[in-house]
Amino acid sequence: MNTSSTLPEQEDSVEEVAPEKNEADDVGAAHVPSLMYSQPSIEINKKLLLCLQGWQAHYDAKLQVYIVSGVTPQNPLRVANVYPPGVMPSADSFQQETTLIGGVSAILEKPKRKRGFDKVQLEKLITFTQELAALGGEILDAQRQVATSKAFNATRHKQLTRLAPYSLKE
Repeated sequence: MNTSSTLPEQEDSVEEVAPEKNEADDVGAAHVPSLMYSQPSIEINKKLLLCLQGWQAHYDAKLQVYIVSGVTPQNPLRVANVYPPGVMPSADSFQQETTLIGGVSAILEKPKRKRGFDKVQLEKLITFTQELAALGGEILDAQRQVATSKAFNATRHKQLTRLAPYSLKE
């Protein structure tokens, strides 16, 4: 058995190598579908505000986003403006010409636990974004391509497959 070290002789020849990323370790992961409206208008803003109210979203003035509560308080959906990035108007200024919304991003961050995304919240995200798209927009994925129902079904299947080992323990 060879016990010789494979470390470099000189300190300055040490090369940093990033650790391999495992999906289970990816705590900062998020699903962020974007909705783009081809013709922003006051009418779209009104419908968007009614939709947010229907989902019982509340405005977080500090973050300037709308929060749609989740099954647990640790994992809400956040609704942010696409442009200017992240800055949503408050309910009072939704009907002003200066705050026309050309698109929004619905953000579902992966919780800190290792199991992955909550399937109920993921389903809520999909339903929510489809409802927003019905107002006259297109849903775009992370690569800014039009998201299809096939892509949503693949996301659902991937999450259910990932959660399958845990279903027996619960």
